[in-house]
Amino acid sequence: MENLRALHFEDCQGISVMGNTLKNSHESHLTFTRCSHVKANYMRITSPEDSPDTTGVHVVSSRNVHIMDDSISTCHDCVSIVGNSMDVRLRAEKEKDSRG
Repeated sequence: MENLRALHFEDCQGISVMGNTLKNSHESHLTFTRCSHVKANYMRITSPEDSPDTTGVHVVSSRNVHIMDDSISTCHDCVSIVGNSMDVRLRAEKEKDSRG
């Protein structure tokens, strides 16, 4: 079965993905394959609680990837890093306190 992705970047350098909303992808919402010098900032990625094996951001054999200030809520993996990926940095958005 083919890997289903909402947004896929392959063999890219110096890219910036900012301020997008990705919702209800079948497998991976955002995938970087063999990319370098990547910024994915202020993204909102969601899927229903009952969606099996859904990944927010999938990083494959990429380097210098910075995923910052994103809100990722998926059933399976929020971020997966595989292959020979190097220098992948993550910083999640702080959850707001529901008490006010």
